[in-house]
Amino acid sequence: MPKLSDSEIWTLTARERTEFADFLALLTPEQWDLDSLCGAWRVRDVVAHCVQSCTDTIGKVMRGIVKAGGRPMVYFERSARKTGDKLSSEQLIVSLRSVIDSERVFPQITPAMMLSDVLIHQQDVRRPLGLPRVIPTDRLECALDTEVTNKFVSGDGEHFKGFNLRATDIDWSYGEGPEVTGSAEALLMVIARRKSATRDLSGPGAATLSARLTGSD
Repeated sequence: MPKLSDSEIWTLTARERTEFADFLALLTPEQWDLDSLCGAWRVRDVVAHCVQSCTDTIGKVMRGIVKAGGRPMVYFERSARKTGDKLSSEQLIVSLRSVIDSERVFPQITPAMMLSDVLIHQQDVRRPLGLPRVIPTDRLECALDTEVTNKFVSGDGEHFKGFNLRATDIDWSYGEGPEVTGSAEALLMVIARRKSATRDLSGPGAATLSARLTGSD
């Protein structure tokens, strides 16, 4: 696929946010309080984070990180849970719809990272609920190409280094070594260190990759 322009990526991001909001509107109150794939976050906390990534200022984030002892992830986890507790599901949906067209980014964050973030987080919600979807190929390819080098999400990437990752449903592959196959969505979630997605992988290298990720923090 030809490289997408920032403008094209923002268009895809707006569609992803719109579809996420439409999906959330169908959930029951009980589903909103279920655990997502994001560690300490419930569904409502994931949505709060997706909104905050478009609305928080650098100053607010930096002050929060300092209060969290210099640990960014602790700040983001606490902030999302605080907002998730404060707002109703209806208010969270309204908040998400209000940032559909946002093109705000923090330093070192690209439009492609923002698309990947909301796409992955929608899957963080959908997977535990058992509510899959068909993700457009252009979004998947952009997210995959982005996340294999995005250390904010993949960490040091050691869990997938030395393997040939190959999607079975789109024309995408990465790396060299024993083959690991799966849907593009499953590969993306594994790259993003979602351990439960390893059960959807196959191929000669799948067991080793799964063991690496399962044994990581």
